[in-house]
Amino acid sequence: MRRLILLLFCPLVSWAQGDTLITLKDIEFRTEFEKNAFEAWFTKGDRDVVVDLLLATEPNPESVVRNARERINQMSARLAPEISPKRKPEKYVKTIYDQVHTGFLQKYEPVIRFAEVFKNGNYNCVTATALYALVFEKLKIPYAIQEKPTHVFLVAYPRQNNILVETTTPVFGYLTYDTRYKQNFIDNLKAQKLIGSTEVQTQGIEELFNKYYFQSEDISLAQLVGIHYMNDALFYEDRKDLDNALTQGEKAYLFYPSLRMKYLLMHFVVQKLATTQPKPLERAELIGRAARFSKLGITPDMIKGEFAMLTETVLTRDNNKPLYRQCYEIIVKQIDDPELKKDIGYYYHFEIGRQYFNQGAYTPAKNYFAKGMEYQPNNAELGSIFIAALANTIRNETKPKALLDTLQSYQERFPNLRENNKFLTLMSVGYLMAYEEAMRDGKATAGEGYQTKFELLKTSNPDVDAPQSLVGSAYSAAGTYYFRKGQKAKARAIIDRGLEFAPGEYQLRQRRQMIN
Repeated sequence: MRRLILLLFCPLVSWAQGDTLITLKDIEFRTEFEKNAFEAWFTKGDRDVVVDLLLATEPNPESVVRNARERINQMSARLAPEISPKRKPEKYVKTIYDQVHTGFLQKYEPVIRFAEVFKNGNYNCVTATALYALVFEKLKIPYAIQEKPTHVFLVAYPRQNNILVETTTPVFGYLTYDTRYKQNFIDNLKAQKLIGSTEVQTQGIEELFNKYYFQSEDISLAQLVGIHYMNDALFYEDRKDLDNALTQGEKAYLFYPSLRMKYLLMHFVVQKLATTQPKPLERAELIGRAARFSKLGITPDMIKGEFAMLTETVLTRDNNKPLYRQCYEIIVKQIDDPELKKDIGYYYHFEIGRQYFNQGAYTPAKNYFAKGMEYQPNNAELGSIFIAALANTIRNETKPKALLDTLQSYQERFPNLRENNKFLTLMSVGYLMAYEEAMRDGKATAGEGYQTKFELLKTSNPDVDAPQSLVGSAYSAAGTYYFRKGQKAKARAIIDRGLEFAPGEYQLRQRRQMIN
C-alpha cells in the first residue's frame, strides 16, 4: 500500500490532455531496449510493443520479454477453444480467469513490477490486470480497464455483460494517499473556486478527492502502462531516490497525461529542489521543469527565487560566468510565460553585468546592462548603473563624433534615456567637445549647430550638470574664433553666453577681459 505526503500548497487549475509538459526528447532511458520500445510506440505507432513497455523497467529486459511473450501466446492458444458462441460469456471468461490465475499468479505483493509475474508469480492489481488485458487482446475478447481510488481492475464485455475480472481485493495493489495529501488537493480546488465550502461540508474530503482526482472513464492499456511506471516512480520515492522517481514519473506521464500524473510530477520536481543538492546544471534543469507547471500553481516568484539562489552560488560566489550562462539558457528555453522569460532575462543580464562592473570590466558590463534594458527599459537602478558603465567606457574618448554616435545610438535604442539627467550630462559633454573641435578647426556652421544642441538640452533640463571646464573650453574656442575674424561683438556675446552656463569659469573670464 502506498502512503504519500505532498507538502505543496499551490493553486490548481483544470487542464486538458494534449499539452507538451513532457515530450519524448525529455526522457532519460535506462536501456536501449526501453528507448526502442518508446520510439516504436510514439513515433511508429507500433501497438505490439505493450509487453516490451511493461517490462522495460527491468535492467536486462530482453530475456524476460521473450519468456513473457511465449507464455502469453501459449496460454492464449490453450484458451482459444474455450470461447464458443454456444457458451455464455460468463462461463468461458471464468474459465479463462481461473486458468490464467493458476498458470501465472502465485502471491500478492504490493510493491511489484510486471516482470515478477513471469519470474516468480508475484503480482498486484496493476500487473495482474495488465496480464489479463494482454490475454484478452490475444483472444479478441472486448474489455475495459477501470480505475478506482485504490484499485484498478478489468471488465470483460463492457456495456454488454459487464463481467468483472478482479485480480485482488479492492484495497490492494494500488496507490493510496494520506489525509494530508487529500486535504491539500481539495484546498487547491477551493482556491481556484472549482469547488465551494458548502460542497466540502456536505460531501467531505474523501468523497470529493475521489470524485475530482480520479477520472470516471475507462482507461486504455497504454494508460495502464503509465500507471505501472508511476507505481515504479512512487516506489523509488519511498526509497528516497528522487532522481529515478522523476525519471519514471516522466515516462508515466507520456502514457497517461492526466491531472493526477501532472500533480505528482510537480511534486517530484519540487521535492528534488527542496531536499537535494543538485549540481548547477541539474538544478537549472529542475528549475526549468518547475516552470512548466505554471498552470498548476508554480508561480513566477518561485522560479525567480530559485534562479536568484542559483545566481548567488554560480555567479556571485564562484564567479563562473560560462556555467552561469549555461544554466540561464537551460532555464529560459523551458519557460513559456513571456513575462517570466523577460524577468529572468533581465535578472541574468543585470547580475552578470554587475559582476563585470565590480571587476572594472566596463565594456562587457555596459553590453550586458544594455541587453538587460531591452527587458526593463524603465528600470531606474539598471539605467543608473548602465550609464556609469557607459561613462567609464567613453571617458578617454577624444573624438567627439565617435562619442556622440555612441550616445545617440543608445538614445535611439532606449528613448527613456532622454529623461535621465546622468545620460544627458554625457550628451552635453559630447556636444561641448564637438563644439570646441569644430570652432578650433574653423567650422563655424557645424560648431554653431553643436552650440544650439547643447543650449537646448541645458535650458530644457536645467538640472543637467554640464562640466564647467568643458563649457569654458568650448565657448572660449568659439570666442577666440570670432575675435580673430574681427567680429569682436559676436565674440563678446559668445563669451557672455558661456558665462550664463558656467558663471565664474576661469577661461571665460580671462577671454572676457582680453576682448574688453
